[in-house]
This record gives sequence, C-alpha cells and structure tokens, in this order.
Amino acid sequence: MKALKRLSAFLFCILIFAVAACRVGAVKSYPVVTDLPDVLSDETTKYITQKNAALCDKTGGRIYVYITSRIENENVLGADYAHSILEQIGAGMTDPGKDETTHGVWAVIVIESDSGNYYFEHTSGDEKLISKIEDTVRKCLKAPLSKEDLDEDVSYTVERLADVFYDHYGVEEPDYTAYSAQAEEDALSLEGIISSLGINYSQLIIIAVVVIFIVLFIAGKASKNN
Repeated sequence: MKALKRLSAFLFCILIFAVAACRVGAVKSYPVVTDLPDVLSDETTKYITQKNAALCDKTGGRIYVYITSRIENENVLGADYAHSILEQIGAGMTDPGKDETTHGVWAVIVIESDSGNYYFEHTSGDEKLISKIEDTVRKCLKAPLSKEDLDEDVSYTVERLADVFYDHYGVEEPDYTAYSAQAEEDALSLEGIISSLGINYSQLIIIAVVVIFIVLFIAGKASKNN
C-alpha cells in the first residue's frame, strides 16, 4: 500500500511538472505553423518559421498559421476558434498592473483546408498597425481559398504582413535565413510536437489524468493479488 501511495504521489508530481513546463515554454516555443492536413510544403513551413523568428526578434510581433481540415465543433465560430489559438499560445498574458501585452502584436490565421474559409485574429496594439495588418490580410486572402494554392497564398501573406511590421516600426528586415537554427529548435520543441498532433493543453491534461488513473488501477490490482 505504501508503494502504491508513493507511486501516486510520483505520478501526480510528474503531471504538475509537465503542465507547468508546457505553460512556461508556450510563448517561446509554440510553433508558428501548425499544418494538421499537411497541405504546406516543408520549404514553406521552414520559410514562415524563419520569417517569424526574425520578425519576433526585431519587432516582438508574430504571425501564426494554423491549418485544419475543418473546425470539428460546429457550435464554435471561426473567429472564436482563432481567438482560442491565441489564448493557447499565451498571447493574452499581461504584466501585472499593465494593460499592454508582454510582447508585440501577435496575429493568427486559421484556415479550413476543406472549405477554404479562413479566420483572422490578433492581440491588441497600435491602431494604425492593426488597421494595416487587417487590410493586408483582406487583400492577400480571398475566400474560399484553393487547397492547391494554399502553399503560395500563405507564404505570400506572411511575407506581406512581415513587411507591414517592419515598415511600421521603421526597422530594416534582417536576413531571415540566419534564424534557421532557432526555427528548427522551435519545431522540435515539446510544444511544437504537441501542436503538430492537434492536441491542446486541456486535452493533454485529460490524457495524462486518464493514463495515471489506469496505471494506479493496474497497480492497485497487482497489490491486492500480492
């Protein structure tokens, strides 16, 4: 029985540590490209990731691309779904006592590859910058989007949005290829792997709790038999 209690405490500590580690690392390592239906080329994914690494370094801004075949929950509006993605990556975090976010403007483009619909959300920021960002997205993406052209459309949109950021802040765009190492590190992070599987934090916690329950149940049965 003592061994079972120790096992329970050990597994619970692992669960708490894993969740905390994911939340702490979310802002830094959440992948800027999540392509669940695998419609983007590896080259485009790497390009967007590198562009974002450079953009975040120089302006604090980020442009997330989240592609799914379709939003499974029909009761969830596309805009709300896009907003939930921002919340998952920690984009809503603020400094205590401050109204401003702890980073630059972050934007997310959620695309349903089956229907060609897309949804765009962003954090708060300078009104002029926000207006330019929204206008650029409207000009670059025309729904319904063609699945065959998504690779080119997404790449072009991210490129144009990055230009808007650099122009607004008066910053010269750096050589984004110099950020390849950081891009690969982000893609291989725990957060990147979880996102590529289409799992969010709530689902991860549920899975962990179920696994722990099963392990404890089996251990309890074995203890009684002994």
